[in-house]
Amino acid sequence: MARRNNSKSAFKQTPPSQEVPHPTGTATKPPETPRPEPPTPSAAPSTAATTVAMAVAAARQTRTEPTREEITARAKALWEASGRKPGRDQQNWLAAERQLRKERGLL
Repeated sequence: MARRNNSKSAFKQTPPSQEVPHPTGTATKPPETPRPEPPTPSAAPSTAATTVAMAVAAARQTRTEPTREEITARAKALWEASGRKPGRDQQNWLAAERQLRKERGLL
């Protein structure tokens, strides 16, 4: 007499509650829905003061001439600090350049 193999099958059985009828009459597994990606934390919006502080910290380490972007950020911070008064573009630019050069020991 042949013995029956009572070990579990290597294939997983789909529970009947999850089976979806197929047009041909055979049951199939439902298609898996993709899981949504977890939201990625976005960087905090940079303020002019943060930008200026980062530029100053980087510049102190390298002792190089200030870049156009650094001067622009500092001039904008000066403009905002003065109440956004119009007509002081050149003064703000020159003051920003002078401050950055002084901080770097280039004056």
